[in-house]
Amino acid sequence: MARQIFLLAILFCCVSAYAQTATNIVDISACPKKTISLSIHVINDTTDEPKATQGQIQLSIDLLNQKFSAMCVQFSICKFDTVKENLYYLKTTEDYLTEMTTKYNVPNTINVYYTGTVTALWGSLDGSNTLTTSANDKIRMANPLFKDFMLINYGSMMEIPHAMGHYFGLYDTFDNPSGIAELANGSNCKSAGDSICDTEADPAIYTAIVNCSLTDPTTDANGEYYTPPICNLMSFYAGTCIKTFTTEQFNRMLKAFYTKRNYLW
Repeated sequence: MARQIFLLAILFCCVSAYAQTATNIVDISACPKKTISLSIHVINDTTDEPKATQGQIQLSIDLLNQKFSAMCVQFSICKFDTVKENLYYLKTTEDYLTEMTTKYNVPNTINVYYTGTVTALWGSLDGSNTLTTSANDKIRMANPLFKDFMLINYGSMMEIPHAMGHYFGLYDTFDNPSGIAELANGSNCKSAGDSICDTEADPAIYTAIVNCSLTDPTTDANGEYYTPPICNLMSFYAGTCIKTFTTEQFNRMLKAFYTKRNYLW
């Protein structure tokens, strides 16, 4: 009897922990308690030597899980393979990416390809991608093969939480899809900038940062000083502060999970 009471107490604590986490985001019904499968594809160059080990990649996935834990979502490697094709290592045009994903994509998983070319590329919610080439030309791709596709540079493996944020519908904090500059006081936050109100307005001023603070601030159209979200995972600011997502960012990603990504294993 005592043992049963003890086990029930443990179960109650676990459920309570999930409930508290989820309530801070949306509510308990929004907590997926979901482990999403990743298919990892390591692309080799002509040397046929992997640029990253499975252990190094697992460290980046551990960081990913840490950053997404408040969303009740975790990620697990279900497949790990090596792609021995130098052209895939070098080329990021649509024809090569189409061939690669046709050969190696695993359905209903997030396919993460590690390469030596672009910093990151990901499948958006509508199955399209924006790829910036070395000439800064943007190639718009609408291809269903890219829906569950992610390209990560070997030198930027720890940026996968940022890329996964995009995969689940987040903009960079400095993005401005509406074309309206977000004011420093946040009064137009719903229609400007990244359209998220608990991320500070971000004018993308990458000046010197000391103790996670800008040393050369700038002002908005009203003459008010920006305090950009230096420690947000969707910002591009360097520095030593620990980067996190905000509550509203988790909200948006949860909505994307339930409405656009609910087929994932």
